[in-house]
Amino acid sequence: MKNVLYLVLGVILGFFLLIIGINEVSKSNPTCGGQTMSHGDRCVSSKGGEKDYDAQLSSDHRGGYFMIGIGGLMGVGSLAVLVGALVTRGKQPQQHPATPGFPSGHQPPPPPGLGAPPQAGPPASQPGYAAPPPPPGYIAPPPPPPRDPGPLSPRTKGQ
Repeated sequence: MKNVLYLVLGVILGFFLLIIGINEVSKSNPTCGGQTMSHGDRCVSSKGGEKDYDAQLSSDHRGGYFMIGIGGLMGVGSLAVLVGALVTRGKQPQQHPATPGFPSGHQPPPPPGLGAPPQAGPPASQPGYAAPPPPPGYIAPPPPPPRDPGPLSPRTKGQ
């Protein structure tokens, strides 16, 4: 439910950005700080420096195209995911029938000889390829100490 709400908000925000972008592109007069400019005006801002009428109009149009692109992608993408989520919402995942004598979803292990043969120890290397040499200065770790059989091991029982 929460994901559906986020997707609906994504659709709304995307189309809102799309409308603002179309409005920016269709403007015939640029704005500077919320004020409409006229020919001969200069716009001075802390971010973009100083721009004349034509440069500011071009900047407003570029921003509008950017908002159209981002808003369109966000709106259409969120709408597509939302429709997909709503279509698959009622469907249950397909379950395999249970084998008699086993709980649902659990299958017996394969009979011996049909699965992969048991591996003892590390996997064998490919024939014809040697293991790469260790890097220079590599010192192999010491082998682990022998296991302590403990006081109740079969060897010490009864002694």
